Amino acid sequence: MRAFFVRGSLPERVEITIIGGGVNGVALARECAQSHKSVLLLEKDDFGSGTTSRCSRIVQGGLRCLESGEIGMLRESLRGREALLREQSHLVHPLDFIIATDARSRYSTLETRTALWLYRRLGRVPRTSAEGEIESLRRSLDVSQRWALYPFQEAQCEFPERLVADWLLDACATGVIARNHAEVRAIQTSEGRVQGVLVRDGITGEDSYVATEWVINAAGPWTDVVREMADLATSSRLVSGVRSSHLMLRRFSGAPTGGLLVHSPDGRPLTLFPWNGMLQVGSTGVLHRGDLSLAEPTVEEIAYLLGSAASLFPKARITADDMVFSYAGVRPLAYRKRKSELEPDLDVAASRYVVHNHADEGALGMLSMFGGTLTTAASLARKTALIMGLQSRRQAGAPVDTEDKSKMESTLQQWASTVHLATGIPQASAEAVARWHGRYAMSVIQAARHDPVLRTVIVDGQPQIVAQAVEAVVYEHAVTLGDILLRRVPIALSQEWNEYRTAQAAARIAPALGWNEHRTGKEIEAFEKERSQFLFKPKDLRRAGVAA
Repeated sequence: MRAFFVRGSLPERVEITIIGGGVNGVALARECAQSHKSVLLLEKDDFGSGTTSRCSRIVQGGLRCLESGEIGMLRESLRGREALLREQSHLVHPLDFIIATDARSRYSTLETRTALWLYRRLGRVPRTSAEGEIESLRRSLDVSQRWALYPFQEAQCEFPERLVADWLLDACATGVIARNHAEVRAIQTSEGRVQGVLVRDGITGEDSYVATEWVINAAGPWTDVVREMADLATSSRLVSGVRSSHLMLRRFSGAPTGGLLVHSPDGRPLTLFPWNGMLQVGSTGVLHRGDLSLAEPTVEEIAYLLGSAASLFPKARITADDMVFSYAGVRPLAYRKRKSELEPDLDVAASRYVVHNHADEGALGMLSMFGGTLTTAASLARKTALIMGLQSRRQAGAPVDTEDKSKMESTLQQWASTVHLATGIPQASAEAVARWHGRYAMSVIQAARHDPVLRTVIVDGQPQIVAQAVEAVVYEHAVTLGDILLRRVPIALSQEWNEYRTAQAAARIAPALGWNEHRTGKEIEAFEKERSQFLFKPKDLRRAGVAA
């Protein structure tokens, strides 16, 4: 099995090189491969480890676009939402939301009801009553405010890391060559067009030059860093990095069972919804001026999110002790210079995606694409491919029925039961495989069927099995323990995770991957460092002044 884990040499020439392995870059790789082009996808860290894994995890239909009158973007977001619900139903599911407004709201009852009616009408989103949830929230919310509650429906992708893994598998199945932990060091141009890229393998240290006709910069918040490698004729910035911080709380009595959207007194939107056994609260939006790789919430951001949740639910008596962890991601918004100062203007229009052609800057064949959300990644990929002269071969599917969530659950449980009877793999483990691997689940099941090592659970008390970790390395390009436990089989995102579980997971995964004791120890050390930087919690929040 070890032969599968050898990193081969990069090709000498490809037609298209994509720099950046987040959801936008992987979506574009999948799109280009459909046109039978040779594609190289490069990511300096791991696929989905940047902004994608640090997003809100809500598949937004674009409701906020109504505020700015961007009906076209609203329609596009709704179509993207519907496509994800249809094509990735094991990862993306409907989530009932409630908008809560009080006397301080900027919008009247008529304006709110009209916006939700238009949203449902344009997106064929079913009406949801959520009467039980509404009454429960009325009892739990701050009773000093007169709340008006309006139900609507969004969707949730709890683990966008798995969405990237699925799309990566699709891309590689159609010929894409993908390489993570591979940093582009230079983009060569000559006579006004791109010629190739110099790549350093972060695992082997080997440098390679790959000739290419197209270089697509899909590096997200690192867009300007990559752009500067081409030594273009202009030095104008493209991106402003905006840090969005999210807080995870332990669930409390009266916590929302669906999503809740409110506006804080200063007008900023705030969302609360269940995620992975916790309650997620988010988000902030402040300019990020530090190292993009080390983005973490500030104490002030944590205080704002914690205080907002506490004021909404005073009966819960939320304090800093209820915080499990927080994380922050940097969103790439279009840089726009204000007339009076050099600070970027972060108005709502800047949240749209951008495709920038560098042909007039001395780099014909180079494009930079950034921005958007999970719902617009596929459409951004199609538009970028069209600019490159490629025709989309993907067909629109039939409308998806999002009203009966129990139907999907029943099908999944029936499949898991059948697998258990046929293979002896515990039903809970079979169900866990199906939830995260979808149409690729049988590959994992077949590997585990006759191998007791691969059928072992990765950690006690959770159903995921070692075969999923092997699948991650053999087919999904995972290299490190962090790649496996944070993104391919992301069980380390749970609130119960600790150093003991890390050691247990590594001890069970290592024999299947051929890791020796030295390699295993190094992987554990690197994993703990990566997880603590990602899932951030100050050591003493109360001493830092954070108390609700």
